[in-house]
Amino acid sequence: MLEFLRRLARDRFAKRVRRAIAAAGGPADFVYDRAAFALRRKEATAFLGNTYQSYRQARGPLRARVLANAVAAFARRNDDDLSDFSQVESSLVAVVRERAFLAALEGPGWGLGNASAPDVRPVQAAFSQWFSKALVVDYPTHVAVVNRSHLKSWGMTFDEVFALGLAKLRDSTLPRFRPENGYFVGEWHDDYDSSRILIPSLFDDLPLDGDPVVTLPNRRTLMVAGANQADAIRAMLAKAETIVRDLAKPQNPSPLVVRNGVVSDFRVASTSPIFHAVQRARKFAGLATYTDQKANLDRHYQQSGKDIFVAAFTLNQAPTGQYTSSSVWSKGVATLLPETDVVMFHDADQPEAARMVARAAWHQVTAVLGDLMLDTRLFPPRHFVAEFPSPEQLAILRANP
Repeated sequence: MLEFLRRLARDRFAKRVRRAIAAAGGPADFVYDRAAFALRRKEATAFLGNTYQSYRQARGPLRARVLANAVAAFARRNDDDLSDFSQVESSLVAVVRERAFLAALEGPGWGLGNASAPDVRPVQAAFSQWFSKALVVDYPTHVAVVNRSHLKSWGMTFDEVFALGLAKLRDSTLPRFRPENGYFVGEWHDDYDSSRILIPSLFDDLPLDGDPVVTLPNRRTLMVAGANQADAIRAMLAKAETIVRDLAKPQNPSPLVVRNGVVSDFRVASTSPIFHAVQRARKFAGLATYTDQKANLDRHYQQSGKDIFVAAFTLNQAPTGQYTSSSVWSKGVATLLPETDVVMFHDADQPEAARMVARAAWHQVTAVLGDLMLDTRLFPPRHFVAEFPSPEQLAILRANP
């Protein structure tokens, strides 16, 4: 009953947005896709998840503002003309976006015929496992992501335009932090909070012990502690995971570090007192990202009638505190396999107690079975596997787990 009521509330919200778009003079032919919780027309898709979450969390007049901003964005999105650089130069902003978010803008996924053309794919530069630098044009009601065709029409490179966008972000930023449990939280609240990690000097006046360690659980949240402040980092990562689970526009809690002006993934030795906390945040990022990808791919394959199994990314914690991700390669099942620490090999033809016929680390799997694995070029990475390993290959894997 509870799930029915939730679905009913989402349906009502979608219909309200669709009516509001038409009333505002926008397209009246949006069709509601319940499975995707999105409005669709021609090649345009307006996903409602973040808007709905923001709407539910808002109170009083803020709810009307959330709805009005969403309606304005959805009603005008296809009217954006970015071909004239002189008209958009002053509105260019450098941003940080999840690589999975940018990949989703390129099309629904592997094996489906409606991926976007290369020229309209977002321009980006990955700087960590899960995050990329990108560019947007900031309109009063929404932002438009800069793609390859825009750079081509402007006759400029990504680096040239990114430098302009970064200058805009830097010029509009003053340090605003509040202390919380030993770490610091940015106080801008303008959808560019997380992007400000691109401004290394932002942390110069904070009393940090060690290089800045930052987590970006959503676009409106940047939290930072010093690399030598173990208790603060542990508390910060716990708070980041809570934000990812509970608040709108989630990203992921995987920690980053700023060293000599360069942003990269934050890693610590296995002997560090925060090893398990850092490992959990990094693995949780993988779990969240792969889970979202699986849900989207499952929906698209079901709608298209394609019989492809999308394997789950599973995360387990050992009694020692160590986190390990795993996936299952099953005999006779065409599968999209995520990249996990461990792969389990399942043969349903064997007696029930002996169906898990091998277990191997990812590097060993690719070394022995690389010829059976097709890289789909998806992000996060998945490999298409249709043929099960031979008995000889399984024996090698069992001998070298």
